[in-house]
Amino acid sequence: VCMISDDGSLSDRVAIVFGGRSPIAIASARCLAARQKVMLVTRNIDVDLSDQVSDIKNIDITEVNLEDRENIRQFIKKIYRAGESISSIVFLQRCRTETHASFHKHCAVELWSVQEAIETIRAEKKKEDTVQILIGTSPAADKILIDQSLSYHIVKAGQETIVRYCAAIYPAEHIAVTP
Repeated sequence: VCMISDDGSLSDRVAIVFGGRSPIAIASARCLAARQKVMLVTRNIDVDLSDQVSDIKNIDITEVNLEDRENIRQFIKKIYRAGESISSIVFLQRCRTETHASFHKHCAVELWSVQEAIETIRAEKKKEDTVQILIGTSPAADKILIDQSLSYHIVKAGQETIVRYCAAIYPAEHIAVTP
């Protein structure tokens, strides 16, 4: 999960890790923070999460509404307006809501937020900057068809499609997307 550039000059570059409560997200943030500033993105900041990362230098916990595309766009733009740029971004967020509106929430949190962040980075970054993007997913349960909702399966297929699309379209723009 750890994506560290070999260019050695990461002082003005920021890594973003979406999915702040995930143990994998915290481990990713810990790894990335060894070389650069990291923004750990969560939908809600709480004391428990702050305690879990209090020993990590170079980390900021940031609250972003992952269902609001404009909120995501402004979050990314704010980084660039501050004179920083993004070196890598790790998407590990997952919507765990199962209600009558869960399909919309799953798509917003796990697909639309990813697309919005990538498109905003593409528009804001310097042409020569390389951005590494990892789109992660949760491990499958033993009885995947029984244990997970249809929304879950549709979103996972959508994530695979985003990776394939981005892997074909963005390399010329120095954006590398991997699963």
